[in-house]
Amino acid sequence: MLPDSYLLQAQQRDGPPINPGTVESQAIQLYTGTRPYQFRSFRAHALVLHAPGALGEIVETQDRVGFTLTNWTSDAAFTLVNGFVQTPRLRINGLDTTISPQHQFLPDLGQLVLRLRGTNRVELICPALPALEVRPSATNAAVDLSWPSANTSFALQINADLLNANGWSDSPARVRLENGRFVAAESATNRRGFFRLRSLP
Repeated sequence: MLPDSYLLQAQQRDGPPINPGTVESQAIQLYTGTRPYQFRSFRAHALVLHAPGALGEIVETQDRVGFTLTNWTSDAAFTLVNGFVQTPRLRINGLDTTISPQHQFLPDLGQLVLRLRGTNRVELICPALPALEVRPSATNAAVDLSWPSANTSFALQINADLLNANGWSDSPARVRLENGRFVAAESATNRRGFFRLRSLP
């Protein structure tokens, strides 16, 4: 049988489920009335959510993601969120909640494991990944590259050739704080240059 197709940009399944693995994993909801699994990506935060049940009231802003999860089972079940670059603050049903001992954060893997029972409103407070803005500087001899000051654990890098994966190096430009953004001024030359932000350990 052919595999199911998936629309990556829209984050939606396309067409009827025809793969036996897909059909079997969802067939349980015909008996329980509740979805046993749902997947969701939060693109601005680069987070991936694997939920043991049905998701609703999904929200993503610059400083947090939120969702309501109804577990498919009456017992406690584990929810996995991948992709963190720093420890998030956790709120469950409107209350600040410590991650341990009931839940677990694995910093080396960037994973958060939640142990939840029933229906819960979950909020993960963490800044979205920064997007670089490039603007002409006050002087014509430079351009300003900036990103939100909430993203403290990132370094600006430069590369002259995108085909050279090993050509990235930290920019020597001095970084200043200005109007809630980190700003680095790079000289405007005839040489081409590519920039990115590297997550610091």
